[in-house]
Amino acid sequence: MRAAPAEDPAFRDLKLLLLRDEHRDLAGLQAELARLDRRVGSEDRFCRAVADSLVVALKVVEIENHRALTEVIAPLVVAGIRREIAESRDLMVETLYPIAGRMVAAAVAAAFRQLTDEINGILIRWPRRMWLRLKALLTGQSYAALVLAELAQGRLERLILIDRSTGAVLATTDRDGQPEADPDGQLHLIGGLVTAIVEFAGQALSDVNGELRSLDFGGRTVLLRVSPLLIVAGLTEAGRGAGRLAGVVDAEFLPFLDAVLHGDETRDETRDAANGGADHATPLAALHRAIAARLAPPPRRVRPVAVAGGLVALALAAWTTGAVLSARQRAAEATALAAIEDAPDLRDSPLQLAFDREAGVIRATGVLPTREAAAALRDRLAASFPAWPVAARIAVASDGAPGREAVATLDRRTDAVEGSVNEARARLGTLETRTGAVEATLPTLAPKEAVARLEARTDTPLQRLEDAVKRTAIFFGPDATYRDPAAAERDLATLAAALAAVEGARLRIVGYADGTGTVRANLEAARLRADRITADLERRGIPRARLVVVNSRPPFPITDERVTGNRRVVFELAYSAE
Repeated sequence: MRAAPAEDPAFRDLKLLLLRDEHRDLAGLQAELARLDRRVGSEDRFCRAVADSLVVALKVVEIENHRALTEVIAPLVVAGIRREIAESRDLMVETLYPIAGRMVAAAVAAAFRQLTDEINGILIRWPRRMWLRLKALLTGQSYAALVLAELAQGRLERLILIDRSTGAVLATTDRDGQPEADPDGQLHLIGGLVTAIVEFAGQALSDVNGELRSLDFGGRTVLLRVSPLLIVAGLTEAGRGAGRLAGVVDAEFLPFLDAVLHGDETRDETRDAANGGADHATPLAALHRAIAARLAPPPRRVRPVAVAGGLVALALAAWTTGAVLSARQRAAEATALAAIEDAPDLRDSPLQLAFDREAGVIRATGVLPTREAAAALRDRLAASFPAWPVAARIAVASDGAPGREAVATLDRRTDAVEGSVNEARARLGTLETRTGAVEATLPTLAPKEAVARLEARTDTPLQRLEDAVKRTAIFFGPDATYRDPAAAERDLATLAAALAAVEGARLRIVGYADGTGTVRANLEAARLRADRITADLERRGIPRARLVVVNSRPPFPITDERVTGNRRVVFELAYSAE
């Protein structure tokens, strides 16, 4: 066999020089193929490599694009949970049935325990307790009702908006109602779990047409409101204002759905999924703020009743305090005064000490054996009660003459009082006698009917007309103008009414001038004033035939006023044949 010809070293060097890059690439490809063969060369190595890659890929996409991952994974999670619930319904019922009673009992006990602790906390805070008791006293409400009403102040911690079809979380808010991203990375799990539970409850309660409205997760309560497309979950503290909060959520849920629907209709179709989620955050934040606003207590107003009640209570407290202090002071003063009165040197003497609080003095009355004892009593009272002056009427037993004179004075005063009493009795007897005489003459007096007829006879329309004619005079200013129009109108109305009430009566109208001008001018002025009166009476319904106008009479002054005091028109009853 022929041996291969030896390769020329120069040719080998030339080949290495020309194909150096290709040799390097082939060596790299061989190493890469060897590495891939070691990792995925067999079925087991390929499965293990894919599993490791999936773990790393999920971690990366969870950090960089969480929403996209949620939208992809959530339907699978929700479908899996639904399938497990649907396929294992009997198993779930068998598992939950034995512990359902204990769960309910534990929840009720925990709620009552929390309520009791909160009530005890409020009762321990005594300023708040005193205010609640005063408020109950002023408003008439029960103290227990006010305490329970104060406890029923729910607070919304978070709102979560979930897509019902996929279980994806579309938006969420924080405690202050501001849009918030996923704070702990667990919202997608909460969304899937809540969606699955809602669907299971809907299927389980389909025969009674019911739906799940709340969930209790130990220390929190999740309020659920469901529409065909969306689920709104509200997190709040369990057992604290949940009932009131549920009513507020119900009232604001439909306006929120309208806002979301309006936003979906006006949303640009070219927006991607991330921007769409931001569109749901605004109405959800508005819903949170609306609920918080309705849960906020109304601003306190200063009620007049409360202010008046407080002032009355303050005045009553001041009066009570003053009365108690005054009573204590009076008791102490009375005790000190009794101690002085029961002193050994004064115990056997007829002595009486008392406070005259209206006069502001201490009155000391009685008899003491010597003047020195009386002076010592005054000094003792002045030392014990420096603010109280002493009014003493003390007799000294050693002074017999003054005592007898005092007794004689008392006797004289007693006799004078007895004389006054006897005189009063005599006058009383005289009055009784006169009263009997008057009572005896009463039956002989005219009866009431006669008195009434007499009064009716004197108070006739004709008598009233005569009185009006005598009392009425109309005074004028310049020409035919009334000096006092209001008084003239009032007097003419009275005169017209009295004249109309007397059938057939006629009235004579007489004008007077003041006499300052010529006779002719005065007559014309008086005539004009009488005609003015006649026209005004006709305007009030008096026929012209019942009025007699007399030409002016000579001036008859009734006052020293020369301007308008004598310009007048007077009235007289005319004769029937006049």
